[in-house]
Amino acid sequence: MTLTEDLRRRVELLCAPELAGRRTGTPGGLRAAELVAKELDRMGVEPAAPDGSYFQPIPAIGGRNVLGRIPGRGDLARRAILLGAHFDHLGVLDGETYHGADDNAAALAAVLGVAQALVERGIDEGREIRICAFDAEEPPFFLDETMGSMRYVETHSPDEIDLMICLDLVGHALGPPHVSEQIRKSVFVLGAELGDGLPDLCSRVETDGVFLRRLGASVVPSLSDYHAFRVARVPFLFFSCGRWRHYHQPTDTPEKLDYEKLGAFTALLERTVRLASARPLTGGRYLEGGTAHLESLQTLHTLAKLAEPRVPVARALLLKLDPLLEKASGGKELSRLEIGLISYFVQRLEEALAGT
Repeated sequence: MTLTEDLRRRVELLCAPELAGRRTGTPGGLRAAELVAKELDRMGVEPAAPDGSYFQPIPAIGGRNVLGRIPGRGDLARRAILLGAHFDHLGVLDGETYHGADDNAAALAAVLGVAQALVERGIDEGREIRICAFDAEEPPFFLDETMGSMRYVETHSPDEIDLMICLDLVGHALGPPHVSEQIRKSVFVLGAELGDGLPDLCSRVETDGVFLRRLGASVVPSLSDYHAFRVARVPFLFFSCGRWRHYHQPTDTPEKLDYEKLGAFTALLERTVRLASARPLTGGRYLEGGTAHLESLQTLHTLAKLAEPRVPVARALLLKLDPLLEKASGGKELSRLEIGLISYFVQRLEEALAGT
């Protein structure tokens, strides 16, 4: 079975009718956790919950995280890289099942794909890899103390983790079919500016089949499980293709995903994890106050330029982006208002490409 076929298989398993949208605390949500644990066990990933199983309960809401580990080797083996994605979704609302293929079955399929590759091909000397499938990311638990990733941080020492890699909404092509493949195959990475050496790590990863676009974490509100680790001052990278027209809709189903892109991204993710695992220890870790205004403007300008012939709002965005990009490229400090405009431009471009 090819990587692409395996990714599709896992997405379809997580979106099966009997899982009923994987809502936290429901039979479907519990079955989804069991499915993930079964996959980890089958590929040889060790259980890593405190009781020696794969399951970390979230008692107040009847949910559970699924935790595994791939042991490190050598002098860095006591340090950890955490690779995580949430597996829960919205369940059944008003009689309709919200399947959550892109949110977040695709991301979990990618996490499992990387885990399998690391086990099968082995890892050189480097850090332990923690594989985490988080429950309770969706409302009403999002950013609440019952959120699965919050529960994890509460019960594990953040000081052991040198990097948290978080995935959410990574399975779809960006933009409508008529836009450039350089847009369609884009994946955003946020947070590199907050970790020592992470911009260099991102620049070193081969990106065959996808276009990696940097954005600063400050240009959007907290969007996923990386929030819990950011609060704990753990360096993180958040990968996402952004929200699209099927976000939190019953139409978010497996056949709408771009599995070729998801396969290329999964290969990129494996390379990222391997590079991160083998990085030497450095003096700095989490960089409080790090910014990526220039990188965010460069990404926005590139996408707006590519979209200009076919996306009406792109031309207007370019006219506003040009002076800001010139100012930031010249090393001049942006005003608070100008920094706020970056967030506004991200929102406008996301809406335009999503068709909303």
